[in-house]
Amino acid sequence: MNKKIVLIIAIVLMVVSILLTAFHLKEKVVKKDNDKSIYLMNFDNYKDIKLEDIDHIEIIRYTEGGDDSKNITDREEIESTYNSLSKKKIGEKTEMSCEDNTTIYKFYIGDNVISIEIECGILINDKERYILK
Repeated sequence: MNKKIVLIIAIVLMVVSILLTAFHLKEKVVKKDNDKSIYLMNFDNYKDIKLEDIDHIEIIRYTEGGDDSKNITDREEIESTYNSLSKKKIGEKTEMSCEDNTTIYKFYIGDNVISIEIECGILINDKERYILK
């Protein structure tokens, strides 16, 4: 009698374990499919920034320690900066903000200037805020 009970309990535990594993795997697939985020350089007017058209980039950093500005004219550094921003994904909207760590990237393309403002890992675009991944 004890062997039957132990066998039944073992079978029930195996079935529960298999079902939980299957549910967990399905949940991961659903989350992956729901990830509709897009890359920063494919978002809004940032998609108008083409690497080959960039004349130079001005990076302005605002921190508690003060402001700092840097002009990038070297093609390799322009490409590196562009590629770094291209890898960032736009996440969900947020209301979070901070005041002590803002970076503005100004891309000079002919007579046009397109700015990307990032505050503590949050993209600020037309008064909307998006978490960057």
